[in-house]
Amino acid sequence: EHQYLLGELRQISRMAPKELDGDIGVLLDGAMAVTEEAAEDAKRVVSPEDARALAESVGPTYAQDQELVKFLEDCDLARDLADELVARLILKGMRADTEALRLERDREQEAVQSIEGADETNDDGTEGTRKMMETMLWKARDDGVGVHEI
Repeated sequence: EHQYLLGELRQISRMAPKELDGDIGVLLDGAMAVTEEAAEDAKRVVSPEDARALAESVGPTYAQDQELVKFLEDCDLARDLADELVARLILKGMRADTEALRLERDREQEAVQSIEGADETNDDGTEGTRKMMETMLWKARDDGVGVHEI
């Protein structure tokens, strides 16, 4: 955008009356100085401590991030994850987008495990049944089903 505006200013300077040449020249010189200063600022290197602090300010890492990284690696999309800041930004968005699916998957896995483990019992004989009932009640609650419909 900056370069575009400079180009427009150069075009205007060719069409402008000669008495404005000095003012337009000052504007162009000032704009070029600002551009050079911005380029120098962009070349400065951030210390590793500052980079780490910036990455941590984006958000913490979570256990489920490894599953997301594995998914990205399997899809050959993990090349951008070498930079800690970029990795945290990408994973933060992915976590937000997949949280509901992950929770649903975990509940479904618990349901399967409780059904498969329904034969397991504690000394009082209630463990398998309790797990299966808890799973059914959680699933019913998630589906908006009342107790009488179970």
